[in-house]
Amino acid sequence: MILISKIEKQQVKYLIYTLLFSCFVLGIYGIHQYYWGFEMTRQIIFSNKEVLANLPPTFLARLESNRIFSRFVYPNVYASFLLTVLPLSFFATFEKNFYVKFFSWTTFFIAFYNLLLTGSIGGILIFIFIFHLIFLFLVLPERKFVKITPFLILFEIIFVIFIYKAGKLPHIHSFVDRLNYWKSSINIFKESPILGVGPENFAFFFTKYKLPQSMEAKHAHSLFFETLVENGIIGTILLFSFLFSVLSNIFIKKEKQKDFFLYGIGFAFLSLLIHNIIDFDFVDPSSSFLFFILAGISIVLLNGNYRKVKLTLFPFYFTIILVCCSITFIRYNLCIGNLEASKNIDNYNLKLYFLERAEKSYPFYNVYLYKGKVLCQMGIENNDEELLKKGENSLKYSIYLNPYLVNAYRELSFLYQREGRIKESEKMYLKLIELYPNKKQFNLEVSIFYKSLKDEEKFKYFFEKSKHLFPVSVEEGIICNNYEKWIELQK
Repeated sequence: MILISKIEKQQVKYLIYTLLFSCFVLGIYGIHQYYWGFEMTRQIIFSNKEVLANLPPTFLARLESNRIFSRFVYPNVYASFLLTVLPLSFFATFEKNFYVKFFSWTTFFIAFYNLLLTGSIGGILIFIFIFHLIFLFLVLPERKFVKITPFLILFEIIFVIFIYKAGKLPHIHSFVDRLNYWKSSINIFKESPILGVGPENFAFFFTKYKLPQSMEAKHAHSLFFETLVENGIIGTILLFSFLFSVLSNIFIKKEKQKDFFLYGIGFAFLSLLIHNIIDFDFVDPSSSFLFFILAGISIVLLNGNYRKVKLTLFPFYFTIILVCCSITFIRYNLCIGNLEASKNIDNYNLKLYFLERAEKSYPFYNVYLYKGKVLCQMGIENNDEELLKKGENSLKYSIYLNPYLVNAYRELSFLYQREGRIKESEKMYLKLIELYPNKKQFNLEVSIFYKSLKDEEKFKYFFEKSKHLFPVSVEEGIICNNYEKWIELQK
């Protein structure tokens, strides 16, 4: 944002045109993906039995959905990018240059068609909302727009809620899932309301408060709720103060001269913000960087309407912070690269080689979790007590780094049960249920544990509880089905 704000006003148009051209290219790729790319991918996968055998059912289900994502990782993130570009491309059509006007309209229609192909219902609804605001903004005088719009929006929200509760609107499952995530988020927030539970920690606290009918989630699917959970009240106030200050400076500015590019930036920023309120795009750098690009461009177009603060030592401190962050980022990525390499190798010794490299790069808890699993597997296959002990220590250390790592407790419970350390195994199983009480698979595993101990009372408790829970993925459904068949055979 700071770097962009240093660009000359005449040059900022080229940055906007670059963004539009990027959308144009990504849109062409998205259309190709929908009509030819998915089918080509399916043919390659289904003709290769080895590849097909290693793919999770969830991946195949997503491939069959035909929801495009272009060069992004997820259709909804791509929808967020498109929602940002659509207002920009629309306001760029007000340029007098014919070629700019023609290219802007072309980009607009390609982006809109891609938005439909993403299958993002939220994205389409936000598009309708934003462009009806744009229509009012262009038709009404500025004072009337400011006075009428808040009441109109409030009326529309109440109207939509009323007809939704009356059953006149379709039941959108993804929105219901989000409501459940947000209910859980409020419970997590109560644990640490001031400073939050820490960045990237939502997923670990969510398991404890996950509702039985909810899907699993690594993120709150809302910038507001995720910030509230991870950074508390203080972090939420700071972030949203920045976001709303950008909008207020664009739409409540002193200058009366119309600047359609500035209006485009304002509505693009608003569109991006609203989509982030109901989704998790902000965690993806390919989406979140747009906030700061748009904010930087707005500073240039406002001709210094922002109050300037003299920062004589800022470049020095900024450089130091940037270097420290870069070093940590490089170390972390080296760690992740080696961790992923170890997962793609069958040879145990090579797995350990890459895991040790990952361990030296960055002390990431998932490295110790996976290393513990590998060492335990080697110990079981070779009947080597020393390897089993090393595996146990590695799993314990992963818990030391992250006490909410449910899979580490699960692995230790299996290990202790195999070694006949029943009390320790039970302790790990109960800790697993404490951290993730509403997962069907885990409740079935605990019920099987008590079944093996012939503790019928506890077996029935967890087995009956599992009947009221639901698998959250195709893979979990298969596992739970096998567990239930085994239990039926024991009767």
